[in-house]
Amino acid sequence: MTRTLVIVPRMYTRGEFAELCPNVPEDLEARRREFWSYVAERLSALAGRIRWVYRDGITEPGEKSLNALRAIDPDNFAVVDGLLARGAELQVVEDGLLLAEAQAWKEMAASRPTAVVEELLEASLRERVDHVAKAIDVGLRDDEVGVLFLNPSLEVAPPQDARAIRMYPFHPRDYLASSRARQAASPQAQG
Repeated sequence: MTRTLVIVPRMYTRGEFAELCPNVPEDLEARRREFWSYVAERLSALAGRIRWVYRDGITEPGEKSLNALRAIDPDNFAVVDGLLARGAELQVVEDGLLLAEAQAWKEMAASRPTAVVEELLEASLRERVDHVAKAIDVGLRDDEVGVLFLNPSLEVAPPQDARAIRMYPFHPRDYLASSRARQAASPQAQG
């Protein structure tokens, strides 16, 4: 009677990528399709067994959140919608206040970076992911399977007694790092 948590560090949307990298690579859309196709295919092997779907950034249950997800990340929405169609339920694991606080510190760190602001941002992010981890620990029961779609810059510790499966064809953080390195090494960046 083991509970299972599948952790998917979701692929960056174009907007998220643009915030983190000066130039969005030409192959981003192809890489996004590759990523989500792989995840959808692998999750289909668990079709009907997945009980819970968790997604960072969602703070309330229902159609409103699904519509927001459809608007901000249609590829992730398509995978989530497919899981819901096979009987899974969307479970809210984010706290709206913690999410808003982390976003405020992130914005401040971008506009006025100081060591204190960076420390407060890190503390806020730790509190946020700890909340997510606790919510999953409480909600995921024996013999259940949950899937967590999470911003690739965040790490959530799975419940200690759960089997954790990390699922991705490549880590989005690695793709971001290689894109930054290629841009830094290009002649245009050096000129």
